[in-house]
Amino acid sequence: MNKYRQSQEYGVASSDQVYNTKLSGTYELPIGSGKLLLNRKGIANAIVGGWQIGGILDYEGGTPYSVSQTGYAFQPNE
Repeated sequence: MNKYRQSQEYGVASSDQVYNTKLSGTYELPIGSGKLLLNRKGIANAIVGGWQIGGILDYEGGTPYSVSQTGYAFQPNE
């Protein structure tokens, strides 16, 4: 281990995600003052007017493949 040349110690972590995409969106419902539905003033307009629906799509993938060996250790004949 050489603390002055840490590039030699570099390795991909087992939790590294190669592909990472996030998409989000918002839609304002057509309800309330100045909208298509329930556009009159009143209690219903105050309760349901101005609502929005939103969503988030999160895609992650590409977990790296790591080579490892467990159990048997090879020892040459002497």
